[in-house]
Amino acid sequence: MYHRGDRVTARDLFDLALVIEREPPAQLERARPFLLRHRDTFLAQIRAPHPSLRAGFGAIATLDYRPTFEHCVAEADAFLSSL
Repeated sequence: MYHRGDRVTARDLFDLALVIEREPPAQLERARPFLLRHRDTFLAQIRAPHPSLRAGFGAIATLDYRPTFEHCVAEADAFLSSL
């Protein structure tokens, strides 16, 4: 498995927040090596987001999950910081 994790996209942030909220902790633990690889870069980019990250987030087509950008940042930040 490979993920470019050093360049955050709006979809990455959205999907990570969704997974954090809906998957059991044991499942998330399996992804730890991949999440740690670019954690600091990912966190830096969501903590000081480029305007295009916010714009891209607003353009995501959603179904039953409609979090705000700020909510997703908070979820991802708390989770990744806890690793």
